[in-house]
Amino acid sequence: MNRDEFLRELSRELRRLPRDEYEKAMDYYVEFFNDAGPENEKTVIADLGTPKEVAAQIIMDAAVERMHEPPKSARRGLGTIWMVILGVCAAPIALPFAFVILMLVGMLLLSAGMVVLGLLIAEAGLFAGGVIGVVCGIILLFSQPASALTGLGLGLAFIGLSILGAFLVCKVFKGMIKAIRALFQRIFRRKKA
Repeated sequence: MNRDEFLRELSRELRRLPRDEYEKAMDYYVEFFNDAGPENEKTVIADLGTPKEVAAQIIMDAAVERMHEPPKSARRGLGTIWMVILGVCAAPIALPFAFVILMLVGMLLLSAGMVVLGLLIAEAGLFAGGVIGVVCGIILLFSQPASALTGLGLGLAFIGLSILGAFLVCKVFKGMIKAIRALFQRIFRRKKA
């Protein structure tokens, strides 16, 4: 048996150990062989014994070490109890604060919606005024040509402005959505950190 075969069998035998203990043991024996050098490989293997014997000793030593450590579940249980106590004590402050934040976000969204709705109503009024101007201009075309041309010109201008305004409202709406999304991302990033 050579060094690689020994380490492979040892690795197979130690798979039951927790990851950190497994890596610690494997690193130790790889370094042990490196320090001994290739010329002393057979002597080292003869001194160590079989990989099963070495693995059994490592597993037994790890079990003895774990017996002296306090159980992790008791630590976690106490941590959970402290978190519950802190949560109960913080509730009189945290709940109203969370409610205020929620209301502010709701008002922000409502305000954004009202701005967009107001702009849409203004656009609709501008478009309707343009249509009425064009219709009145067509009706007055033969009886009062100067007033008709003025009505047609203003009506077409209002229609053009309403179409341009619709594009601007879309841009404003997209910008508001991006700003609100960025605000929420910033809030949630801070909470995670």
